[in-house]
Amino acid sequence: MDTFSEIGNIQKALSCTSSTSLSVTSPDEMMTSQNDIINFRALEVELQAAVESERKYQRENDAKLRAVHQGAPYDQFRNMVLTSHLKPLEKQDKVGGARKQPWNTVAPNNQ
Repeated sequence: MDTFSEIGNIQKALSCTSSTSLSVTSPDEMMTSQNDIINFRALEVELQAAVESERKYQRENDAKLRAVHQGAPYDQFRNMVLTSHLKPLEKQDKVGGARKQPWNTVAPNNQ
């Protein structure tokens, strides 16, 4: 649908609401004008934010329940909740292999 027909639909809708006589519009016309008004990109962004918020809530709630079940003191409880987004290291992530970046280039053992 082009911009001119969208403007025409909006003008029709405005004229229907401002006039004293009501005109009957078909359901197809109503759906078309409603679809033109909805910003689906903004709706998608809002949905993704809501999904991420729900994941964060569930993750933090699970950490809270684990801390309560373990009988942790408040500091440990707080730390468990604050670090709930971290994942444990995998076997290949552990230190012990050859270093690719020498941190102290001045030391003689890093050559």
